[in-house]
Amino acid sequence: GRIYMLLKFEESKDMQLVRKIAKDIDLIGGKTYLVGGLVRDAILGVESKDIDLEIHCITPEQLEDILSKYGEVETMGSSFAVLKLKGVDIDFAMPRIERKTGSKHNDFNVCVAPFIGTYKASLRRDITVGAILYDLINEKLVDHFGGVEDIDNKLIKHVNKDTFIEDPLRVFRVCQFASRFGFSVATETKILCSDMDVSDISKERIYMELEKALSKSKKPSKFFCLLKEINKLKPFFNELEDLSEDDFNNLMDNLDNLKIKNIDSFSKMNLNT
Repeated sequence: GRIYMLLKFEESKDMQLVRKIAKDIDLIGGKTYLVGGLVRDAILGVESKDIDLEIHCITPEQLEDILSKYGEVETMGSSFAVLKLKGVDIDFAMPRIERKTGSKHNDFNVCVAPFIGTYKASLRRDITVGAILYDLINEKLVDHFGGVEDIDNKLIKHVNKDTFIEDPLRVFRVCQFASRFGFSVATETKILCSDMDVSDISKERIYMELEKALSKSKKPSKFFCLLKEINKLKPFFNELEDLSEDDFNNLMDNLDNLKIKNIDSFSKMNLNT
């Protein structure tokens, strides 16, 4: 459904540019939505710098045509249908349909689908609090999966069971988001996560989620406690899995008392209990 909720965004140079481009897109019948973290953070009242957009109801060629008035257009992998303006850190993405073709995280067949509508486009997102769109011209939220309510209830919940299980990294993203925002995880989402095989995920991708959990959470222990609860400390955190209950709890207490600014400072610390 659509919800009228005037959100406040920092009117940076980038945001002013986005508003101009959104007007141009609107003039030819297209729709510009802010998506993801920026919308979630605005509802939470937290400042966010990343501007991610999803452009509907025009073709990639029409979008490129509009963007070229504002600078040099760069395409991020033709299949992913993400356009950028050179020197500007904004993603202009088109809705897409993804079909899994293998076990690796990039084993997807992707096709651009600008006219599928907001419901189908949001269906491929992993959690409800990240599947809220904000219509920039009409200043309305488009929230098909109850993300606003889940933010109010401090709850992390998957959008769609069938698409959620296609990317096992989502197990770690769920724990990272819960840790970062101090949210709880819906029981049915925990069950899905505990059933997923995470052994094929690259260490680099785990590392990125770990860094966010450690540097952006008030209580980073929540990340590891959730992984333990859903039985996913292995194969990446075997040493934690092997600790006794008391040692694990002591270590988690110590972790929460540290002030971790980035993962490098964390890895140099001695966390022995």
